[in-house]
Amino acid sequence: MASWFDIIALCFTVVVFIGAILGFRFIATQISSVVNATKESLKSQGLTIDDKGISVRTTSRYSREDYVDATQRGFIRAMGASVFGPAEPIPVSGSESSTAASKPPPLSRHGSSTSSLTNDSADTPEEKEKKRRHFSLRRGARS
Repeated sequence: MASWFDIIALCFTVVVFIGAILGFRFIATQISSVVNATKESLKSQGLTIDDKGISVRTTSRYSREDYVDATQRGFIRAMGASVFGPAEPIPVSGSESSTAASKPPPLSRHGSSTSSLTNDSADTPEEKEKKRRHFSLRRGARS
């Protein structure tokens, strides 16, 4: 037969389990209410969230002509921000006018970058040896 201690321990264990279940249920309902409140506040701002995704409510309709106009405006702004053609010629000393001092400096001209890639003959023997040592396998590093 069970003693008073066994009955009290059983009651305490049942109360702990029931309390844990009720606690989890309370937390789940609180999270659900916060999610629903967030969905409602987003819905008032024009965003509707459902199981299929998000839909956005707009206040106006755009026609094809509106889209084309916006695209053309963006293209024209990009064209205006870019630089085409060769840079202004660099003035020879003594031929500068007084208006040239107020102009921005000309863009720098860069030479061809292929000469630095294909011109290995300009390397000195020391530089070639250094490159060879840099890219070769070390004897102790082989696996």
